[in-house]
Amino acid sequence: MSGFVIWFTGLSGSGKSTLAAMLSAKLQHQGIHTEVLDGDVVRKNLSKGLGFSKEDRDININRIGFVASLVANSGGCAITAAISPYKAVRAAQRALVSSFVEVYCDCQLDELIKRDPKGLYKKALAGEIKGFTGIDAPYEKPINPEITLNTFTETAEESLDKILNKLQELGLINTNTTTTKGLIAPHGGTLVNRESIFAIASSFTKVTLDERTACDLRMIGEGGYSPLTGFMNEKDYLKVVKEMRLENGLPWAIPIVLPVSQEQAGKIKLRSLINLIGLSGNIVGTMTVSDKFTPDKELECQEVYKTTDMEHPGVSYVMKVGDVYLGGEVNVFSIFNIDNGDFSPKETRWIFEERGWKRIVAFQTRNPMHRAHEYLTKCALEMCDGLLIHPLVGATKAGDVDADVRMSCYEALINNYYSENSVVLGMFPAAMRYAGPREAIHHAICRKNYGCSHFIVGRDHAGVGDYYGTYDAQKIFDEFSPGELGIIPLCFEHTFYSKTMKGMGSVKTAPGGSETKLFLSGTKVRKMLENGEDLPEEFTRPEVALILKDAYNSSEDKSLAWPLATKDYPIPVNNEPGTFGYQRRGYVHSGVDLYCEPDTEVLAIEDGIVVTVLDFTGSKVGTSWWNDTQAILIEGKSGVINYGEVKPLVEPGDKIKQGQVIAKVVTVMKRYKGNPMTMLHFEFYDHGVKDRLRWEKMENKPKKLLDPTDLLKKVYKNGN
Repeated sequence: MSGFVIWFTGLSGSGKSTLAAMLSAKLQHQGIHTEVLDGDVVRKNLSKGLGFSKEDRDININRIGFVASLVANSGGCAITAAISPYKAVRAAQRALVSSFVEVYCDCQLDELIKRDPKGLYKKALAGEIKGFTGIDAPYEKPINPEITLNTFTETAEESLDKILNKLQELGLINTNTTTTKGLIAPHGGTLVNRESIFAIASSFTKVTLDERTACDLRMIGEGGYSPLTGFMNEKDYLKVVKEMRLENGLPWAIPIVLPVSQEQAGKIKLRSLINLIGLSGNIVGTMTVSDKFTPDKELECQEVYKTTDMEHPGVSYVMKVGDVYLGGEVNVFSIFNIDNGDFSPKETRWIFEERGWKRIVAFQTRNPMHRAHEYLTKCALEMCDGLLIHPLVGATKAGDVDADVRMSCYEALINNYYSENSVVLGMFPAAMRYAGPREAIHHAICRKNYGCSHFIVGRDHAGVGDYYGTYDAQKIFDEFSPGELGIIPLCFEHTFYSKTMKGMGSVKTAPGGSETKLFLSGTKVRKMLENGEDLPEEFTRPEVALILKDAYNSSEDKSLAWPLATKDYPIPVNNEPGTFGYQRRGYVHSGVDLYCEPDTEVLAIEDGIVVTVLDFTGSKVGTSWWNDTQAILIEGKSGVINYGEVKPLVEPGDKIKQGQVIAKVVTVMKRYKGNPMTMLHFEFYDHGVKDRLRWEKMENKPKKLLDPTDLLKKVYKNGN
C-alpha cells in the first residue's frame, strides 16, 4: 500500500494534536507505519529560531510538508498537526505527494477561548502576544477539504470514526486488518523496547538508582511505560504535572523522572552518556542525558498527590530525593531475578493471542485478594474473554503485605475458585506512588500496554490515608474521552458480604442496614492475625486465610520487602559449572536473554581472556533447545551463549577488552510460530577459571533441560 499524508489544520486548541495521536495509534494498530509531525514539536526542533511572521510561518509549514512527503514517498503515513493558516502554502504541500488528505478541525472561536489549555488566547486578548492566529492574525479556512470535523459538537471518537471511514473510502486503509489479532494497541501505537545487549565502559559517570527509579527503568525497558523511551525531559514533565498529558498531547498522569543531587547534576553534561547503577551495585542500563532541570516540587506534589503533607508517602519521597531531575532516553541491560508469571507486555500479549482473547480485564492490587476482590473480578470476567490478575510487586510502603506471601494467596485463590483457563496471573513490577486518582489513570494506561481492554477501578484505588475521596479514582476517568485512553474503566461500588443475601454484594444489590454487612478494615485484619485468630470465611477464603496466618506468625518483620522486581541478580547461584539455575519468564536458564537481528555485534561485558569457544550447532545432545547453540566463555566475570548462528571473532587465549566485538550474529533461528529472532543469552559467573575449564571438559554435553515448549504450556496452562 502506497504512503499518504494526513494534514490536520485548524486554530490553536481545536483538537489537532489529540486527534493526530489517536489516529496514529489506530493506524499503527493496523500495522501501518506512521510518523506524527506536531507543529509545536517541529518548531522546537526542526524550526527552532523561527518567529511568527508570515514568512517564518511559511518556512515552518514548508519544512513540515517536506518531511511529510519523505515519509509518504517511502510508503509510510505522515500525520501533521499544525495550524498552517494560509491556503496557498497548504496547497503547495498537497502538490508534493500523490495522496494528501486535508482534515479541517472546525471549532467556534468562543469555545476555543474557553478551552485555552495553554493560556495563549488569554495572553493574545490581553495584548501580551502579537500576531496570534484567529485573534490579530488571519486564518484562511480550507475551501474543499477531504474531511471537516466539528470538534465543538463531536466527541473525539466521533471525529476519529469520520477520519477512518474517509480513509477507507479513499482506499488508503483497510479497517478490518490488524496485526495483533484484535488486541488493543499499546499507548501511542507502538510497544517500546529499550533492552540492549551493548556493554558500557565503567569510566562513565554513574548514577545510582533507588527502588522507585529501578522499577521505572525496568518498566521503560520492557515497554510497560510505552510510549516513554526514557526519563522525562522538562517539557514532558511540566505538561504531565499540570495537564496530565505528554508534550505530544497523549494522556499521561504520573511524572517519570530521575532525581539527582545538585552536586552530581553539576558534574553531568548534556548529551553525555551515564551508567545507571542497580541496587546491587551493578550497571543495569545507560542514559543519554538530553535535559536536566530543577522542578517545583511543591507544585508537583500538589498536582499529582493533591497534598504537600510530608506524611503522604509519595510527597515524602519527592521532597527527600535530589533537587535536579535528569531526562533522556535509556538502554536497559539489567538482569532481574525473574520467576514464572513475571511476563513482559510483549509476553502477556502473546499469551492473550494464543488463548484467542480480545477483551481482557486487568485487576490491579497490592494486597491479598479477599472475597470482595474475587467478587469484582468475577463480575468483570462475565463481560470479558479473560482476566489478568496483575499485582504490583515493585516498591511499596512499610506495612504492605510481602509480595511473596501475596503471590501464594493469588495462586491458591485461582486454583480453587476460578474456572480453568480464564485467568492469567502476572506481576506488575512498577513502584507504588499512592497518588490515588492520577495513579488509577497511570495503572490503566500501563495495563493497556500489557494488552488489556478493560481495567477494574474499585473504591479508593491507589489511595492512602484519607487524602482522596472514596470514588475520586473513578471520577477522574471522566476527564478523558474513552478514545483518548483506549482502555475502558469498570467502576465498582464498595462490596461486602451480605448476611441478608448470604453472599457478596454492594449497596446497589444487597438490601439491609449496616448490621447486615460484614466489613473488615486492614487494621482489624492485622489485629486478628497478630492474635492468631482465624479470619471469617465470609471475608476471605480459608486457603488464603491459612497462608496469611502462617506468614504473619512466622516472620518478625511484618513489612517484608520483596526483591523480585527491584533488585538485579547478575550472578547465578549454581555450584556445578554448566548447570543453570534461574528461570527467566518461563525459560529455564540463568543470565539474561536478548533478542536481536542479523548483523548484530556482540560486545564483551568485561576485560578478560577467552577460555573456550564451544559449538553445539547441529548436534543432537540435550534437548532441541540446545541443537543450534554456540558459546564463548571468558575468563573473569562473563560469557555469552547464543541460540542461532553467530560468527565468533575471537579464539581461545585471546585477550579482550570491555566493549570489544567478540562475535557477530549471522542468521536467526525461528521461534514462536515462525517469527524470526536470535536469542543472545549472557552468563555471569562467580566461578573461577578452573570451574569453567571443567565446564569445557564436560564432553561437550550440557545437562538435559526441560524443553521450553513444554514449560510454556505448563506456565500458560492452556494446553495449546
